[in-house]
Amino acid sequence: MRKGLSYSSHLPADPSSVDLLGSSYRQNLRFLQQVLESSPDCIKVLDLEGRLLYMNHKGQQAMEIDNFVRDVQYKQWLPFWQGEEQEAATAAFEAACRGSSGQFDGYCATAKGTPRWWEVVVTPIFDENNCVEKVLSVSRDITARKQVEQKLEQQVNALDEFASIVSHDLKAPLRGISHLSHWIAEDIGPHASSEVQKNLKLLQQRIDRMGKLINGLLEVARVGRRELPDEAVNLDELLKEIIDLLSPPCGFTISSSFHTRQILCKRLLLSQVLFNLIGNAIKHHNKTAGTVEVIATEVDKYYEVSVSDDGPGIASKYQESIFKLFQTLDDRNDTHNTGIGLALVKKIIEAEGGQLWLDADYVTGSRFCFTWPKKV
Repeated sequence: MRKGLSYSSHLPADPSSVDLLGSSYRQNLRFLQQVLESSPDCIKVLDLEGRLLYMNHKGQQAMEIDNFVRDVQYKQWLPFWQGEEQEAATAAFEAACRGSSGQFDGYCATAKGTPRWWEVVVTPIFDENNCVEKVLSVSRDITARKQVEQKLEQQVNALDEFASIVSHDLKAPLRGISHLSHWIAEDIGPHASSEVQKNLKLLQQRIDRMGKLINGLLEVARVGRRELPDEAVNLDELLKEIIDLLSPPCGFTISSSFHTRQILCKRLLLSQVLFNLIGNAIKHHNKTAGTVEVIATEVDKYYEVSVSDDGPGIASKYQESIFKLFQTLDDRNDTHNTGIGLALVKKIIEAEGGQLWLDADYVTGSRFCFTWPKKV
């Protein structure tokens, strides 16, 4: 059965039922008219040439039309749309004329020039022979939603501009300071006292830390705004690449147990998550030798992944704050830890629709767990 509206004009063979049918028909017609007129959407009926035959009263109000018969009736509907939106409207209209339906979003100002965005559904109206007789167009005002989207886009653009400023106006002078500190160290050479050498080393460490903070902030700002393709990822191969990049000390063993070997995901994002979690397990270990284990299982609509180690663990008083930006458990002069890694991991996972948590019941070290939604 084709989707769309239809009606039947067949009358019953029994003449005694004509009056009853007529009464029922009039009631149905009144009911249909009440439905159309009470709808807040702009409902229009077009002929197969695309001319406007009917528009409900609230639709006329939404389009700020004072006199439909005088100003709009029998005018072509498609020219109300412009550019790519006219192409989308034409495709939807032609689909309806063929007996199917079409949908698109488009901009169309009112008769008085007020800006309006519409979500439009176009469907066929069938006659008693199941042939397309007319076309129904239902437009819903989505101007408020579009205005919010435009405001968000402006904010995103402002954030991009800020990130560019951070990258250029902070990193460039920071490189200059770094070069200057090296030149001072070279000029002083072996004649520098141990205290001066210590201070120069501390200066360079803090410069390095500042550079890593800037890079980390830029990474956080970009999460969720980069269009990355989904691809089939072999977890064994991905883990091998991460281990090669981390180059863990020879005393460390990284093992894995994957109940599923291949998943569909954004490879770069999952790689960043595992790189940070495994790297943290090695970096914060309190011994020169240790074990890190990565486990991946399937749970309903998610993959559940855990990264555990046999290190010192995390004291309960810190477990609530470790995912916050700039929160570290180490000396603030440690240039290897910026306090951004776990915050970045959390943001990536949540942007993909998953969750990240620390297993508080794990007592032989630390275990971080996260879910990653399955994709078909």
